[in-house]
Amino acid sequence: MAMEKGIEIPEPKKAPQRPAYLKNRSAGLVMTLLGVALVIAIWVPAGAVGGVWGFVPLAIGIGLLISSAMEKREVIDKESRGRAGQP
Repeated sequence: MAMEKGIEIPEPKKAPQRPAYLKNRSAGLVMTLLGVALVIAIWVPAGAVGGVWGFVPLAIGIGLLISSAMEKREVIDKESRGRAGQP
């Protein structure tokens, strides 16, 4: 209807995207806490043999947290280099 009258249709507003390091940080925290919970939950009734399986998500979570920290540092470095080059 608006096109028939010659009125321009406004573009829908785009939600701002979160930086990738925030997504990795969220996933890393979830995986780390899940790993800790699994280690405790399995270690108590099954002993050390079963509890070690909780270290798999724990290690993945720690890896994601390290990746998030590195990506954040890269973003900050890139922004600071961009500002330094501007008058």
